[in-house]
Amino acid sequence: MLDRRPTPAWLLDLHRFLGTLTVIHVGAIVIDNFVEFTLVEVLVPFTSDVDRTAVALGVISLYLLVIVQLSSWLRGSLAAALWRRLHPLSAPLFFGVGAHASWLAPTSPTR
Repeated sequence: MLDRRPTPAWLLDLHRFLGTLTVIHVGAIVIDNFVEFTLVEVLVPFTSDVDRTAVALGVISLYLLVIVQLSSWLRGSLAAALWRRLHPLSAPLFFGVGAHASWLAPTSPTR
């Protein structure tokens, strides 16, 4: 896989796969009883009793994902300049998700 450059179709599939995983992750957090996140904790940064900073990074990343994804879906309807301003939010999204995941990985989900 790493010996050649990924095709645009492969990258688009990867984007869709990661977006689907995000929706599943957020949905599972809301309906799962193990850690018991409320909808407010999932949608409002710094409201969670579980590792506030890590969860806030996830919430902020979720909003960035929504902006990037919607701007991509609406690319043909948006002014090119607006799309070029919104789509680079994928860089802080990438780092926010990475920080969210690595920050939470060593901790156990207890309340």
